[in-house]
Amino acid sequence: MSDMSESEKIPAAVYRIDRTQVNEEDFTASVDKMIKVINKDGERYKEEKITGNVPKEFEVRIFSSFRIYAPKWRTFLLPMLDVNTPLAECENLTNSFICFIAYEDQLFAITGGQGSFAIERFTSDNFGLEILVRLFEKNSKVIKSIQDRGVTGIVLGQTKFYRGDQRFSDENQFGKIFKQVKAELSKKILIKTFGFAEADLNRSVSGCQAKSSFQINKAIDFNTLLSLVKRFVDILKLPEKFSLNKVNLISRRDPKRATLLKALNTTLVEKIYEDYKAGNHPDVDVCHKEFEPYLTASFFCIIIDKEEQIELHNPPSLMEIIQELRKAERLLDDDVFQFSGSVLNRALLTRDENNTYLTADKILDHIHGETTYENKPYFIVDGEWYEIHPEFIEDLNKECTDLLHQVWEDKLIPEHFELKKRENTFNMKFVGKSGWLVFDTITPDNIECCDILQYDPTGVHLIHVKKGFDNSIRDLASQVLISAKRIREDIKTNFSYIEEVELQTKNGVKSNSIPIKQLAEQQFPIGGLKQLFVNRKNKDICFCLAFVDTATTQRCLKDNTSSFQSNIAKYSLVELHREILSMGFGFKVIQLNRI
Repeated sequence: MSDMSESEKIPAAVYRIDRTQVNEEDFTASVDKMIKVINKDGERYKEEKITGNVPKEFEVRIFSSFRIYAPKWRTFLLPMLDVNTPLAECENLTNSFICFIAYEDQLFAITGGQGSFAIERFTSDNFGLEILVRLFEKNSKVIKSIQDRGVTGIVLGQTKFYRGDQRFSDENQFGKIFKQVKAELSKKILIKTFGFAEADLNRSVSGCQAKSSFQINKAIDFNTLLSLVKRFVDILKLPEKFSLNKVNLISRRDPKRATLLKALNTTLVEKIYEDYKAGNHPDVDVCHKEFEPYLTASFFCIIIDKEEQIELHNPPSLMEIIQELRKAERLLDDDVFQFSGSVLNRALLTRDENNTYLTADKILDHIHGETTYENKPYFIVDGEWYEIHPEFIEDLNKECTDLLHQVWEDKLIPEHFELKKRENTFNMKFVGKSGWLVFDTITPDNIECCDILQYDPTGVHLIHVKKGFDNSIRDLASQVLISAKRIREDIKTNFSYIEEVELQTKNGVKSNSIPIKQLAEQQFPIGGLKQLFVNRKNKDICFCLAFVDTATTQRCLKDNTSSFQSNIAKYSLVELHREILSMGFGFKVIQLNRI
């Protein structure tokens, strides 16, 4: 390792370029192709002259760019400023770089500034994790924090931090795809595997961060970087010691899988288009793979062209994106090819309040969901396709069936759901019915306690209604869980939320909307809604998930679970049941009769 001064050292995150995304064997040709694509999007990366000595076994090229832009707050302050003040004309300057490094047949990169966004489309999403599963055993207690994406349950994504060191084996579960791990590297690994000199190590351990990049939390110089690149190549030749995720990534590097990947992408796009043309919300989520900066961004920008973009302030659903493009007269949907080009292949960017870019990718690369191809289920997450182990499907169906036999309720609601009509039409059937109250669209604190409430001396049922048993069940499960948590807190704080539900409902009496007025005129129990919950044990408050199946043939979820294709819906049900019971509430599942 080098003994350069500390001023010449930085902690460097190393990315690996996915050469299948470049499709060039030669280093120079590969880099030229990437820079051409990057600059085509409006960037201005220019090559820097290299004068330092580079060992013959490596190839290195460095590019830089800069961007001048007005801070977002400047336009906010302009009405209050004299036009001649420096603040009225101030601009920010951001410098960026990309350094490409080739060793043997592998191509790597480090970046600064906005460079990571520029190369994002070319990098391997799991490079850091590929290093990690070759360094450690499954039972190694080295995890300090872990970030995962939920593909089946209620939670879209989360980052967990640990007081001590966590094992990989304790985290391995279906429904989660692990995207980022922070772990501890022992001095032995740092010396033997990565080649650090013991004299350079002040601590017995050093942290590392593994995601699409791999970074050791230790400042290094450029010569050390080259040495690490060489060792990364050696590590990647080793077999994996364990599998971090219980779903199999369908590798884009495997030529045998190319036909399957093409078919899956085609199936996904066609299904989205069919749902949209049928007037249904496409059964997918929209989120960038860097979900934390994406979900906390201030601006969500749909790019029309270099001069025009649609700016939103909240994470949009796919249907909201489509509607915005229609308003801008930029939606083409005569066929699936027009739709794909005018919607799915557009870029979606996010920025923070200072106008700094946070994430950027095609809308199609933001799509997350489940599809079935040749009777097998697949998930797409962060632009990567995953196949599910067949034994898990069997286990999930069995667990879901066992659960349903415990919580099935088929006598509470005999009314039929008309499939041609919406949920709110069904809910309104219960207005004025003795022992029933309807709270559809009533949302104090932006929380809907339930669509329909049924009560009698033995207990209270809070019923949430959904049309279809598909990916949307995850959203419904999330809504039920939020309601349960709010009511649990309300029981401890003298029912202020429950009282607000009643007040907001009654305030609709002067509304011009007939349904809202009908809700306001409902007969509440003596003593008000609050009295239904006072002195009531949690187990006598039951949250119900009620759905109507939209399939063309009649089928029962309890008796024929495997005939329902959505594993996301099934897993969400299992997860919701676990969460509700942990709060002490009752839980029921209702499959509504239909006509």
